[in-house]
Amino acid sequence: MTPESPPSQLGERLFLGFVVVLLVVVAAVEVVALFSIHQRLGTIGDELRATRAELAILGEQIETARGQLAEARERAQTQTSPPRSSTSRSTVAPEGLVTSQEGDRFIVDTTVLGDHADAFEDMTRQVRVIPHQAEDGSIDGFRLLAVRSGSVFDVLGFQNGDVVHRVNGHDLSSTESALRVFQALEGATSFQVEITRRRAEMELAYEIR
Repeated sequence: MTPESPPSQLGERLFLGFVVVLLVVVAAVEVVALFSIHQRLGTIGDELRATRAELAILGEQIETARGQLAEARERAQTQTSPPRSSTSRSTVAPEGLVTSQEGDRFIVDTTVLGDHADAFEDMTRQVRVIPHQAEDGSIDGFRLLAVRSGSVFDVLGFQNGDVVHRVNGHDLSSTESALRVFQALEGATSFQVEITRRRAEMELAYEIR
């Protein structure tokens, strides 16, 4: 016959069994709590990303509204100011600049470009340009604001709020890069301009004839 365990040993075994069960229960509770916290953190992360996207959209809407306001002020000043002298430069695109347009494809007259060089040298008066930040904070292009109706930018298909990212595959990530792109494309007869318009990517194409 198997000798019976002393009462003290039975008590120790019962106590150890109770401790083991208690530890298992505590561990299970902690796992459930950690899983709940993980789910909550995931939900918070999704909410933060959604909020950031909404703020980005709001920021673009604010910038677009500012551009529209600046354009309206320019029009009001033009209507109330006295006529300019014949020697002042115009902010209106030369007539016949674009000879053909099919959607986002433009044919530009090279003769008009040569005959109205002043209109292009003074293009800074026709639009306001500010750097555009990507979600990670880096500069990924330039936003066009206060695009005047009838200006070179308007005739070439740009709209208020457009963000220009690349020209012929060259990134516009800084003022220096924009100058390098301008120098690299000197003498080119075709251009592909990649832009974002109201958060939609698109391309404007130009052929100079």
